[in-house]
Amino acid sequence: MIRYLLLLQFPLLYVTSLIAGVGAYWVGRRIGLLYFANLLLLGVLHLLLLRRRTRLSSLRIAVPLLLAGTAAAAWAYRPLHLGSWEVSSIMQIVKLTAVGIASLMASHLATELPPGGKYALPSAVAVSGLLWLPSLHYPLMPLLFAGLIQAVALGFLPLEGHGPAVPPTPSPGRFNGLALYGVFLAGLTIGETVMDYQENSRWATHLVIALLAAALATLLERRLPGRALIGSVAVAAATFLATLLFADFVLHPAHAAGAGLAIGAAVAYFDRRGGVGGLVGPSAMWAFGLALSFGLARHLTIGAWRVLIVVPLLVLLTRALRSTEAAGDS
Repeated sequence: MIRYLLLLQFPLLYVTSLIAGVGAYWVGRRIGLLYFANLLLLGVLHLLLLRRRTRLSSLRIAVPLLLAGTAAAAWAYRPLHLGSWEVSSIMQIVKLTAVGIASLMASHLATELPPGGKYALPSAVAVSGLLWLPSLHYPLMPLLFAGLIQAVALGFLPLEGHGPAVPPTPSPGRFNGLALYGVFLAGLTIGETVMDYQENSRWATHLVIALLAAALATLLERRLPGRALIGSVAVAAATFLATLLFADFVLHPAHAAGAGLAIGAAVAYFDRRGGVGGLVGPSAMWAFGLALSFGLARHLTIGAWRVLIVVPLLVLLTRALRSTEAAGDS
């Protein structure tokens, strides 16, 4: 399970904490752009890491990398624990960028390691969700948890040569596009809740619900491969559309659960096709969905035009249903 936790701490803990902090405290436009520049920097680093030839899991790299990640997380989180988000602090951006770089590299390190037992993935997703419970009182504590996971990994991971340096890409499948878009839409949907609550940290409860639902969906996707993914993504799309008709639905627990199903089913689908390395793509789409939710929240005049976001998903769903009827699961 620790391998999946190490992989998922970047999208589910670090990126979500970053977007939640920016969205909840409504930073100024100029400073806000620097936070999103941070995400772009991490996106470039992500692409470079996909092309790496050096094994991150070698002891000479993994040990200092994980120790640095733990120290950076503690360094960045300390003033945030009982203090407040410093909306105009450049040093805070520097600290969070350092945490992000270490977190992303640790996530890529996990792709070189064997995936673990049968229930390792659903367990890791569920634990990631439960780690958001303290955020009801300490909203950004998952930043610290991301570092602690890296510290724990030092003691539990076999850090000498296992998988290839370059993480395997998911094998071609009929539902790859559908799964990626489903994760993107889930990030966008959950992001709406965070932006709506703002400084009221009750949005953490919705993250817990979403990730527990995601853990359940990983099990469903294993029992009903392909079909569970189609159903889960369809529910997430309906959840997103419902918020356009009923604005208060964004605060309902069912809203979080509907989005969480798409996360879990997509993660299980890519894990089945590409192993732990196959989860890198969904992680990037989750981050993109959360970031876009911030932009949409700041430009409410877009209004009903947000429905266009679902159009590509409807096309992907239609194709997936047709291929399922014709040839079953890919």
